[in-house]
Amino acid sequence: MIPDKQRLTAAVARVDTMLHAGEYAELERLSSGVRLTAEEMKSAIEDYPEELAPRPTYDFSAGEVVYISGSAPAEWSVYLHLWRKNGGRSDLSAELTIIDTAAGLYRVQIDDIRVL
Repeated sequence: MIPDKQRLTAAVARVDTMLHAGEYAELERLSSGVRLTAEEMKSAIEDYPEELAPRPTYDFSAGEVVYISGSAPAEWSVYLHLWRKNGGRSDLSAELTIIDTAAGLYRVQIDDIRVL
């Protein structure tokens, strides 16, 4: 099952933008406190040795979005590779679960932020 590209892009771009704006408490609320706390997100971003910036585009390769088989509602595991401020993909990744909703928007859980 393939997620709706427009809704996926909107959900992932929102998380990426909020990470880089330091809106960790808002991200914790957005993900209903599941998995990472605001402090854990902040630590992961601030401990990374390179300066990061939001991605210029959100085109995903086959391995970056994976349908979670048997999930109801539909869920996808998404690897959001964070971007270096001086350009190019970093080795730091935000691992997300994207969940379909009847409201039309995807719900987001932030599962981890780590070096791949």
